[in-house]
Formats: sequence, C-alpha cells, structure tokens
Amino acid sequence: MNAPARKKSTATRNARIADVMSQCLKTALSPLGVARKQTMLSVLAESLVPVIEVRTKNQKNIKFWGQGGWSLYRGRSVLDKEPLTIRWIDGFAKDSLFWDIGANIGAYTIYAAAAKEIRTCCFEPSASNYAVLCKNIELNKADHLVTSFPIAFSAETKIDYLNMVATASGNTGGQFASAEGRNTNIFRQSCLGFTIDDFIASYKMPVPNHIKID
Repeated sequence: MNAPARKKSTATRNARIADVMSQCLKTALSPLGVARKQTMLSVLAESLVPVIEVRTKNQKNIKFWGQGGWSLYRGRSVLDKEPLTIRWIDGFAKDSLFWDIGANIGAYTIYAAAAKEIRTCCFEPSASNYAVLCKNIELNKADHLVTSFPIAFSAETKIDYLNMVATASGNTGGQFASAEGRNTNIFRQSCLGFTIDDFIASYKMPVPNHIKID
C-alpha cells in the first residue's frame, strides 16, 4: 500500500472509531434529557479539542488549535509540509511585513509571527478557517504582530460568494465569485473581495515586503 492509500485508510479507520465513541457517549448521556445532554456534548466537544505544540529550530514553541483532522494535520506538519516556504520565511529581515493570502488556519502566519517575530497580515475568507486562525493567533499571544482579515482578493472589488465543496476547518479549494469546475454540491458563503491595489489604497495599508498566495 502506498503512502496516500495508507493515509486514507488510517483516516477512514479513525473516523469510524470516533463515530463509535461518539455514539457511545451520546447513549451514556441520554438519561440526562435533551437539553442537558446537548449542553454536556457542547462543553465536552470544546474541552476535548487538542492544542498542538511544535518546537521550531530557533527553540520557540508554537501552538495550534486542533479542531478537526485537517486543522490537526496542518498544525503538526507546519515545519515539514512545505520546507521551502519555511526556509523562505527564515530569510525575512526582522523589519519585514509579510502578507499571507489564503492563510487557511494560519500555519505560516503563526510561524512567521510567533517563531520569527515578523509583522504579518493574513487573509482568509472561509469562516471556519478564519475562526481557527484567530484562535491560533490568540493561543500564541501574537495579536501584536498579526493583523487578520476575513476577505478574499480578486480581480475586482465586489461582494460575491466564496464557493466551497467542504466547510470543515483546515479544508482548501474555495473559489471566490466562481464555481467553475465544481461538479459536486457546494456551499456559498457571502464574502467581500478586494483587488490588492484597492485594499491598500482604501485603508492606507503598508505595502508588504513578502507575499504568500495560496
């Protein structure tokens, strides 16, 4: 079995185990009544989310909110998934301004800000990703270095939809103002899009030294 097949098999097995555990917990809480059961499940769900700590080469601990499989994976793999991106960020001057466009849950935003102390502006239009991104900024006490915006960048400034096949945090592939090539059911999230020039001019934003676009 090749590596992608093994990963898929492991993910499927983990999902089945989690489903069985979830059903057992729901059954155990059934005597509490509907309202109290829902309250307990809600509190437990939040309290059980793991916080991943990653040790960087410069001996900094950076943290990620592991809400769901994709968020967990992106936090754990920040140093290994795109080593060239890490090496690129390592080369930034301390007074640089970094823009992370399509930041997802903020893996590289957090690395740049919390590990390298680089001023960072990050942009992520997906509501679920943006929520985890902000949680990661909070966990790393990086709000003095990171400015985050829940917007998309586009060829024109307008209000439109972010078209997404998957909405769980950590997922990718959303398209602003277009659903081209999407043959499956999509969720349309209302979204504000800017051209980069309009965004800088409208809000007098400083021009970045480095831009990552996903």
